[in-house]
Amino acid sequence: MECAVPDSMTTSILTFKNFQVVLLIERVSRNIYLKISNATRGYIKMTRSGYTCVRHLFCWLNVLLWITGCGVLGVGIWLRIAYEGYASLLPQYALLSADSLAIVVGTITFILAFLACCGSWFQSRCMLVTYFSLVVFMFIAEFLVGSLAFVFRVSLGHTFRQELQNGLWHHYNVTARGPNSLVTIWDNLQSEFKCCGVNNYEDWFLIDAWPNKNWVPDTCCIPSKLEEDCGQSGNADIFYSTGCYHQIHMWFVQRLHIVGVVGLVVAFIQLFGLISSMLLFCTVRHKRTSRTISKKKTHLLSETVINGICLTSDIDSMLTHMNNARFLRELDFAKIDFYERTGLYKCIKQHGGSLVLGASTIRYRRFIKLFNRYSVTTKVVYWDEQSIYMEHRFLTPTDNFVNAIVLCRTRLTNCNAEDVVNELLLNYSGDDIESNKKEKPELSQELAKWIESNEISSASLRRNNTTPMAVESLLDVRTALMGESSLLSTAERRAHKDRSGASRSGVQGSLEAESRWMFVKDLDQRLWV
Repeated sequence: MECAVPDSMTTSILTFKNFQVVLLIERVSRNIYLKISNATRGYIKMTRSGYTCVRHLFCWLNVLLWITGCGVLGVGIWLRIAYEGYASLLPQYALLSADSLAIVVGTITFILAFLACCGSWFQSRCMLVTYFSLVVFMFIAEFLVGSLAFVFRVSLGHTFRQELQNGLWHHYNVTARGPNSLVTIWDNLQSEFKCCGVNNYEDWFLIDAWPNKNWVPDTCCIPSKLEEDCGQSGNADIFYSTGCYHQIHMWFVQRLHIVGVVGLVVAFIQLFGLISSMLLFCTVRHKRTSRTISKKKTHLLSETVINGICLTSDIDSMLTHMNNARFLRELDFAKIDFYERTGLYKCIKQHGGSLVLGASTIRYRRFIKLFNRYSVTTKVVYWDEQSIYMEHRFLTPTDNFVNAIVLCRTRLTNCNAEDVVNELLLNYSGDDIESNKKEKPELSQELAKWIESNEISSASLRRNNTTPMAVESLLDVRTALMGESSLLSTAERRAHKDRSGASRSGVQGSLEAESRWMFVKDLDQRLWV
């Protein structure tokens, strides 16, 4: 015989199932929160070590770059001293010689590396930005010069030959003799490389120093046939037949390969310097506004500030301004920053206590638009034996307008708030003005009214309790009921059976289990209040 189940019982069973789902969600959320809380310290440590790693990497890269710059500068100075006069062969292109380029590149690299080391040491974002900009400019200039030299390498060789001939024809002065004169340079060059002229000895027949004369310097004569004024004899058989273009070309052009290889090494180091400078810039910025990295310790009665920006994930469904719930989320970050910088959380844990949010109220004055920046200030405004009261303000950085103001009561459990605060005030050692603050702030009228409102609300909730029992008795009853949790699972299985096969005892058992579970939930609410 089938037993019809009343609608009221069906509604109760469905309500019981909904409560079970809610309870499951609460348990999963609690486990996730505990895992995140336990991982927070490891994340903070990882963030600190990551910042230190980036900073050390940047320093070592720039030390290597600084050493490379010193080496290039030293090579350039040595080339300039050893082959000082060779640049006079091409006065217009003296700055493009190997020694000049090495000196310029070495000097710039030395300055940039020194600037980067200072920026990393002092954690100066201005120096890092300057370094990044100069390295980018230098990197682009090196790339353009190298590309143009490669593309026009054939025409540059032809131009180089013409400039050598023009310098020989129009700037060779017999009367101007000295260690760095063009006459001495050509004599040394022809004697060392056993060559004559640019292309051959006939280039000397066209110079302005002896017009319409087929003369050559005596250094063009073959040593075995060398005699006084042999260059004026007009006998081409005793002259070197090869020109000096290839030897000079090797000096001015081919030896630039050394500078090119060094430039590639420097550019490779500069590329890593660019990446590490950007990482360091971001980490320095993150360190100043971070909610996880340890900041400078501050006084308990000082005001702390964190910065934020309204992103696309923060706006409401109308896509106009920051969601109101995001204000409360930002408060958690502001509190964590305040707890760490003041040492409040550490002191509470040393006293064996913990803290929970007892109450909060927020007043919205002006919305925060998308991509607008804001600052959140936090300060302690009052405390008593059980709680610490804090005030948070959301400010617009441009005009310091208060977008929202929040009052929070943080409840301390298993410890006395007065003892914790007094210990922090007495043990704080700092060189700022706030170090002299030891007195409790006065209770403002607004805060007093809010505290009174909370007390009235709590008293009203207590009066609504139908069974005035002692807390110890409530805990004993709850423990006894939760010890019979097996009945809950049995009743749940019976509730899911087919109604046609359900017996009266099964329905009655499920209702008893439901009543027991509802009573436990009611006990939890009364214990919390």
